[in-house]
Amino acid sequence: MHKVLIKSLLLLPALLSYGLAQAELTANVGATTNYVFRGVTQTDDGPAIQGGLDYVFDLNQNMGAYVGVWASNVEDNAGNDGFEYDLYAGFQYEFAKDAKFDIGFIMYEYTDNNFADAEEIYLGASLKGFSAYYYDGEVSNNDYSYIDLRYTMPLPEDIFLTLHYGHFDNGNDADDIGVRVSKAMWDIDWSLEFTSYDDDVNDENELFLTATKTFNLGK
Repeated sequence: MHKVLIKSLLLLPALLSYGLAQAELTANVGATTNYVFRGVTQTDDGPAIQGGLDYVFDLNQNMGAYVGVWASNVEDNAGNDGFEYDLYAGFQYEFAKDAKFDIGFIMYEYTDNNFADAEEIYLGASLKGFSAYYYDGEVSNNDYSYIDLRYTMPLPEDIFLTLHYGHFDNGNDADDIGVRVSKAMWDIDWSLEFTSYDDDVNDENELFLTATKTFNLGK
């Protein structure tokens, strides 16, 4: 399945070249007090500077394609540090109002050999404030899967509340939950999030603040 999906996603550059007028390029830059991914700190509870580029293209009225790159500094608890950069691409299909299917591929690459590169394919669907994603991944020749469930609801004063549950399976089960409050102010997206992670050996609780600015680079 990985090979079929990767070959399909390799067609994206050719598809994108047919309709640049319908494409949109955006950039984002952000800072966080703690880079937390799936409930686990990636910066040894330290801050991170992050940023990325996204290129989105409408294939027809209901289907779109996208490619992107995103990067952040990382550090483990042994003091090894470096940079993570993620490369991803995918397709989205809107089958009804506020209802979408999503399929894609993502690679996690690191500049330091103490961090293991990984790759995932993912399938997801969203309906209004609900979303459900399944990730099938491989790291260091070991397979794993991850399920991501989210619900986002609006609150007064243009504040949004997001509830998250994730389940990781690589032979040993792990679960993470998260609660995030977010709001756009001064053209910056602010979020305060609490996450809790638990597996057979460790548990981890994190509270962190993130600010992200997005720039529209045109069509």
